[in-house]
Amino acid sequence: GFKLENANQINCQYFTLEELSSFFSFLKSNCNKYLPYDCDIDKRINSLENLSKNDIKIKSQQVIIDTDLWGLSNANDMNAKSIKNAISSCLKLKITYKTAKMTEKRIIHPYSLVFKNNIWYTYAFCEKRQNFRLFKLSKISEIETLNEVYIRQNIDCLLKPWNKDFENNFDKIDLLFEVENEIANEIFDWFGSDTKIIIHNEQKSTCQATVNYCKGLIHKLIELDDKIKIISPKCVIDDLFNEFNKILKVYSANL
Repeated sequence: GFKLENANQINCQYFTLEELSSFFSFLKSNCNKYLPYDCDIDKRINSLENLSKNDIKIKSQQVIIDTDLWGLSNANDMNAKSIKNAISSCLKLKITYKTAKMTEKRIIHPYSLVFKNNIWYTYAFCEKRQNFRLFKLSKISEIETLNEVYIRQNIDCLLKPWNKDFENNFDKIDLLFEVENEIANEIFDWFGSDTKIIIHNEQKSTCQATVNYCKGLIHKLIELDDKIKIISPKCVIDDLFNEFNKILKVYSANL
């Protein structure tokens, strides 16, 4: 095999100003999220700034990459730091995990930090379930690094195995819907390129897509408000109707 020596460095002359500016912007907006936690992030940022101070500063502000949730900046940093260190040393973690139904202790073997759909997770082997799970960092109220090493299984996290796990839990359905053209591109991004346009009018289009039938589907449809109308299947219409009724009951006393 091959490896890079620790003292190896890449000269900045190999990068264009645009590439350096993008890297600088990413570091500045996401301090300590993607680099080892023991590195001096401020020193690295200052080094980049000094290469061509004015040009990089101006260009780096043209596109800002912010992975923090609204109002929750650095909320998960401590959990992420503990998990990242445990991954590097293959150490087990004891976590207190809060779900909608209960709070329980779990011992996990962390493999990766995962940023998906604007939420941070850790992909880890759970000793209780004897299987891999995605644990949401915001649901971990306590975390303890155990002095116990785990043997890392031969899995490739870059293949995103959690996607397959997710899809295996749900049935596929053919969704027929009418959508306003102003959000059509958002729908195509969500459902994928296989979405078919059956009828196209000036303001609305009738489309068909094969999707996972899950609670997340219903919640996303609710977010789209009156800009989308489900034609079939009836089970999705019934689920939407039930969700709207639950919300109505909460506020009906105040109407």
